[in-house]
Amino acid sequence: MKKIISLVLSLLFLFNVLYFNIFTLKAKAISAKAYIAINADTGGVILGENINLKLSMASTTKIMTSLILAEQNTPDKTVLITDEMVKTEGTSMGLKSGYTVTYKDLLYGMLLSSGNDAANAAAIAISGSIKNFTVLMNKKAKALGMKNTNFDTPSGLDSDRHFSTCYDMAILTKEALKNNSFKNAVSLKQVTVCFKEPKITVTLKNHNKLLEYDYIKGVKTGFTKKSGRCLVSFAEKENKRVIAVTLKDPDDWKDHKELLDESLLKLYNYNISSEDLGIDNTVAVVNGNADRVEVKIPDINISLTNEERKNISYKINIKKILYAPVFKNNTVGSIDYYLNGKKVSAFNIKTVSDISKTNTSFFKIIIKNFLLLLG
Repeated sequence: MKKIISLVLSLLFLFNVLYFNIFTLKAKAISAKAYIAINADTGGVILGENINLKLSMASTTKIMTSLILAEQNTPDKTVLITDEMVKTEGTSMGLKSGYTVTYKDLLYGMLLSSGNDAANAAAIAISGSIKNFTVLMNKKAKALGMKNTNFDTPSGLDSDRHFSTCYDMAILTKEALKNNSFKNAVSLKQVTVCFKEPKITVTLKNHNKLLEYDYIKGVKTGFTKKSGRCLVSFAEKENKRVIAVTLKDPDDWKDHKELLDESLLKLYNYNISSEDLGIDNTVAVVNGNADRVEVKIPDINISLTNEERKNISYKINIKKILYAPVFKNNTVGSIDYYLNGKKVSAFNIKTVSDISKTNTSFFKIIIKNFLLLLG
């Protein structure tokens, strides 16, 4: 018996060692100085190492620059290109002083060609100068909770005052992907733009090799001698979404494929309903042809890790009493879903049907209200 117990314990120990080694080998196989993969729905960290280490981030900087540009909501607004805008080193979308292009052209130029000229043009067009634009970048970074980031250039060229972290860049990308113009642009393998003046057509090709995989939807590459290879990517598969970031990574294409695939496997699709939560989906009605009206409390469909599912909570705010007449699709409250105290989703609660008013005496209404308040 002792031999059997000893054998079982040995096998369990061996299993744990093997599992630990397999897991850590996957982590050690990532070549990046720092990396992260997050749940794009919740912002929760799935995998990561040195996620708050401050490093330069090269042209992944243009995620912030292009987001601010996209949020202007004026894609057809034109910009006259000046000497100051094109006086920059590194990658270019081919702008020259005297050209007239649109904000949309600049967006594509930044996100596909990684044009430093496009980034500078956008910055000066929006804020009047590159210095003023970096103030805007840092203000937005602070608002997004990017606590370990400082922007000193709209393009990502090296500067001692220009740095971020994997975590902060993931937060930024999560926000950027909410913008349809940004999300569409980063998913394109190439695009043809027509400058306003001179009337020339230019085809811009995306530098992101990960777009060869259907479920990987972009986002942005980057490289300088100081920064090394930097990459931010986004995958969407079976209603599961993951953002990955690597900084200073000599083997980023391979690493991102592994990070995204591994993280997607750790996510599960959940449908959480009012029935699951034990919430009453009716509200009391006074002076109506029915005492209660059914309300629709929307389900939340979300992808979560098993650990995240344990930490989902909700807060419901709904009227306790309605007065007839009550009409279908009236908003009578709201429900907010939280993960570790942070709101991840919110929905309005609406009535399902009409309740007509009845002729009830004032005295009966008072009695009914009193009884309802007593529960």
